[in-house]
Amino acid sequence: YLLGVSVGNQFVSVVNSYIQNPTPQIEVQVPGDYVFSLTTSDGTLSETKEITVHVRKDKKEEKVDQTIKEKEFQKPSISFLDDIVYVKPGETVNLFTDYDAGDTTQSPDLSWKSTSTSVQLAEDGRSFNRATISDIGTHTVEVQAMTGAYVAKSEVTVMVINENLPPQISLANEMNVVLSSEPIMLNASGTMDPNGDTLTHRWELVKQPQGSSLTSDSIQGRTFAYATNKIDDVQYYLFFAGCMFLTALLFIPYAMRYRGETYIQEGTSETSSTKS
Repeated sequence: YLLGVSVGNQFVSVVNSYIQNPTPQIEVQVPGDYVFSLTTSDGTLSETKEITVHVRKDKKEEKVDQTIKEKEFQKPSISFLDDIVYVKPGETVNLFTDYDAGDTTQSPDLSWKSTSTSVQLAEDGRSFNRATISDIGTHTVEVQAMTGAYVAKSEVTVMVINENLPPQISLANEMNVVLSSEPIMLNASGTMDPNGDTLTHRWELVKQPQGSSLTSDSIQGRTFAYATNKIDDVQYYLFFAGCMFLTALLFIPYAMRYRGETYIQEGTSETSSTKS
């Protein structure tokens, strides 16, 4: 059994390496400031955002606080997985939350509400909900978690739209990297299209320090916003489930050829019967 699981995992990992798209990255040899831009388009509208990467020679030493601090009581908290959700008029959108109990031990009492009368919420008292909104515009949905004497709240903005909006790029303003053999990893994993359209991406090298002769073509995987797979969503999991099932079928002939002379349970039962 363990051999079968091990072979299956190895098989899946090999297949996984072939279905991954190139991760956007670039190797640099000169310390300094590098500026990269990402342009994302839905075929009609496009959006561009820049990020500055500070490349240093050595790692900056951080002072460690040696003082012993008393642990503070962690209050419960709740938050939505998304800050803004886009939906078309009349469609139902799923709203998911993440609850952290902190140092409390009681189960929370969850309640949902919205200040907009056009928002129809399907559930109450659960960690997720479904909202149906017919009016175009900006709507707010609030969830409240009451745990004993503690109350935690969180809000999400639901944008009901009927027009094509430009893509939304999620990219940090800047980041620090230590000059080493590791490449700079470019990541815009939160990039999305409000209308759910298919997006195209392109990274560009806008600025580099003196002495560096890199170009935009030096960026590997520059047509991807972040590390992605060629198979997405449900197909991804179905594919790997199929791979594991195929591996199990291939392992059956080997398992059929393995025949132990005596099993532990059989030997134990025979010994006990002899003693009796």
